[in-house]
Amino acid sequence: MRKFILINFLLLYSMVVSAQFATNFNCNDCDGNNHDLFTELDSGKVIVLNWVMPCGSCIGPSLTTSMVIKSIDSIHPGRVLMYLIDDYANTNCSSLNSWANSNNLKGITTFSDASIKMLDYGSIGMPKIVVVGGSEHKVYYNADNSVDPIDLKESIISALNEYSAGIPEKLSTINNFLLFPNPSSGLTTADFTLKRPSDVVVRILDASGKPVFTLRHDAMLQGKNQIQINTNSLSNGIYILELTDGISGVNRLLVVSE
Repeated sequence: MRKFILINFLLLYSMVVSAQFATNFNCNDCDGNNHDLFTELDSGKVIVLNWVMPCGSCIGPSLTTSMVIKSIDSIHPGRVLMYLIDDYANTNCSSLNSWANSNNLKGITTFSDASIKMLDYGSIGMPKIVVVGGSEHKVYYNADNSVDPIDLKESIISALNEYSAGIPEKLSTINNFLLFPNPSSGLTTADFTLKRPSDVVVRILDASGKPVFTLRHDAMLQGKNQIQINTNSLSNGIYILELTDGISGVNRLLVVSE
């Protein structure tokens, strides 16, 4: 009985450890470029591992993941990378790339290599999404079958913040940016402060990065401001809302759900 308990404890312990830290791999992507995971993490990158079958249920969460990364890229350009990985490397690169492109998952590094194992992160998901980063190669997010865009974004930011003090964000004249309600079923409000009087442009981008809504407010005053945005014309889904003043910009994920 004691032996049985000890074996189960060790199995549980190994699962917890594997779920907390990344497993290294060294292999080529579908374009023939070599990647060593730990080398990339040590260089200051945050890697989002996104396993797919590929399958129909993989599309939505993978698109959401791509949108989250795009929303971070304007502040931390090139720091967060998305790797789209065939689950057991039994789908060739040509088919995987075709599936990705047909579902607006473009500009993403793809892999079909059995050395990248989702079971190193505890369980199987379709898709399975894992965020790894930091000098200790930690796991910051681990989700199966679905993705929470807010939790995912916060996890990526946490991973970025783990790197030594330092890579500064772009200076912005827009501060204290809040978006509410979010999710939105009609009107949503952008609440922010300006360091100086500015012309402000609001843009909403869809999953492909295409602007679907633009609103311009000229000569907004220094200090606290609000802009109301009507989302009734938008389909349910995940969008990026950008706020720019011609010098700098900020963005937030916007969820439209009626």
